[in-house]
This record gives sequence, C-alpha cells and structure tokens, in this order.
Amino acid sequence: MFAGPQLLLAALFATPPPIYEVGQVLDDVWAKSTSEFGACSAKADAAKRAGTVWIDLVFPKFEYPYSRKPRLTLRKSPGLLATDAMCVRAVVARKVLPGMTNISLYSRGDTLTKAIALGTNTRYLPPLPSFLPSWRKVARAPDAPSRRARLSREVGPLAMIDAAGCLVVRREERLQRARLDWLAGAGRTLPDLSVSLIDRLSRTEHVAEPHLFEIDGGLMLAGVRFDKRKSNQKPTDWSRRLETYCLLPSSADLEIVPERRRRGPL
Repeated sequence: MFAGPQLLLAALFATPPPIYEVGQVLDDVWAKSTSEFGACSAKADAAKRAGTVWIDLVFPKFEYPYSRKPRLTLRKSPGLLATDAMCVRAVVARKVLPGMTNISLYSRGDTLTKAIALGTNTRYLPPLPSFLPSWRKVARAPDAPSRRARLSREVGPLAMIDAAGCLVVRREERLQRARLDWLAGAGRTLPDLSVSLIDRLSRTEHVAEPHLFEIDGGLMLAGVRFDKRKSNQKPTDWSRRLETYCLLPSSADLEIVPERRRRGPL
C-alpha cells in the first residue's frame, strides 16, 4: 500500500541533502558572475586604474547538517582604490555567497582565494635604466629619506622599498608577461654561477627561487618572498608571494666562479 502523507514528509526530512566539495561549488557560482565582475573592471579602466582584487573565502569545518557561510575578506593591489574592492565585494555578496548556503558543503576548514583582474593596463616597472641611478643611491644608504622618496616616485605604484633598499612587488598573474619582458630588458641573466654562491645570496637576502642578472657593472638578485604579515595563512596563493629585486656588489667583489657542471636549474 502507499505510505501516508505524514510518512512521506518524515522520509523527506530524514534524507540528508547532497554534499558537495566547496571548491567545486565555488567555481560553479563564480563562473556565473563573470559579467558583473567585468562591470567592475570597466569602471576601473575608465578611471585609468588597473590591478587585482583577491577574495579570501574561509570556510568553516564541515559539521552535518549545519553549514555556515564562509567568512569573506578582500585584498587589493596598489593600483586600485577602495571603491574598486567595494564593487567586487558587492558582486560576491549578491551573486556568489547566496549560491553557497542552500546546500550542504564539505570543507576541511579550507581557505580558498579567488583573484579578479580589473582594468586593462598591464605595465610592469619602468625600464630599469630610468631609475637605476636612484636605486643605487638607495642601496648605498637605505635609510636616507629623500633618496627613498625619489625612488618610490619613480617605481610606484607597483613597487615598495624594503629596509634593505630592495624593490618589492606583489605577484599578480595579470602582470607575468610584462614582468618577463621587463626582466629580459633589465640585464644579462647569469645561469651558470656557483650553486654555493646562489644559496648564500638567497639566504642573506631571504629570497627563494633566486636568479642573478648582470646590470651595468653590477648585479641584481631577483627572487620571491612570502608576505609574513599574513602569518595565519599558508603562503600558497600567488597573491601572498612578493617579487623581490635587490642590487648587489659587482661580480668581481662577489668572486663569481662559473661551475664546470651545472647542478640542475636555478
């Protein structure tokens, strides 16, 4: 015989909802918001601004049957204003978060980061010869305020200057082609150097993935650092990596000796 209405209703409520991985659901709802994010990009581009907004979504650890909404934080690159981040936040609140609430999401306490590129300008740093004299003055005296101020004007808004006089640029996917072109015009790369020298320089300057470039009688060390200001997050996302460029003494002062046999890629 057919079950009564009360039994059918009870069975319906007893059936658990489908469980989805948060990353899959996030990708699905994100793809449906492309046009709205494009409108934010058009506004920034009309004002001659460009940059990246990173959206960190912190999902609570899964506990059936209750699933809370993710905690949302936004970060932006130096080329953008707060209004650009607010535009992206509004799209996330209106189009993304509602799609993450009415289903059961499986999460291990994940933090997922999404990046939105705004504007069309992808220019990297100015050509190195244009600010190299100012940079050398800062490298000799990193604490000199007037020298640092002049260099900041020449390399802004992308680059910051750290306490050692190195240039620091937040890594953005949208800038990678322009970054490679900038490095290609900066100087001659030196791939066949002593591995022990590379290791020593990277430890001294706290730089990972080091590469050396010979520039106008000196050297430039290029590498990657992690943003330690976000100590509670693993630096897995590109937005938490910092492209770093440091001026070094001449190759003669460093006693560079090419290796006869290179031991793997630098």
